[in-house]
Amino acid sequence: MATIVVPFIHGQLHPDTLAAVRTCGQYHRLVDLDPGDPGAYGRLVRRLWRAQATVIICEHDVVPSPEQLATLQACRHDWCSYSYDDGLYPRGPMFGLVRLSGALMVRHPAAAEVALVIGKRRDTEAEWWHVDSLMARDLFIRGVEWFEHAPPVHHAHTGPPSGP
Repeated sequence: MATIVVPFIHGQLHPDTLAAVRTCGQYHRLVDLDPGDPGAYGRLVRRLWRAQATVIICEHDVVPSPEQLATLQACRHDWCSYSYDDGLYPRGPMFGLVRLSGALMVRHPAAAEVALVIGKRRDTEAEWWHVDSLMARDLFIRGVEWFEHAPPVHHAHTGPPSGP
């Protein structure tokens, strides 16, 4: 069974996200990230990847249904996710609600390090708003197939798309 990991910044965890993971009956872990550290989310993903255990990431403003969480737990794809329902973002392999298998991590143990430590000298950490796109790019280059579940997950984000 995959652990549901909920990365958030203090004061920004949507109450419906919290309720969804607390009532789903599955093991979950809340991870409070430093708001002043744009590399914290990438480091979390790298730590999860090194652990090589199947994980479901549910970001702080994504509100999955019990069925969506159960579908991810039962899924046999190595990399799958739900697109958002808000129209702000195109369909694609977002990390808002994503499942990454331990088997994928074992087959590609350096993927997160390669994708998320960037720069000419490999000395810069990816900022939080690039984590999903950089991981997707790396996994696609490695030939990993992404599977999209439906219907889209509710994205309770307010305001313009995320990022600077």
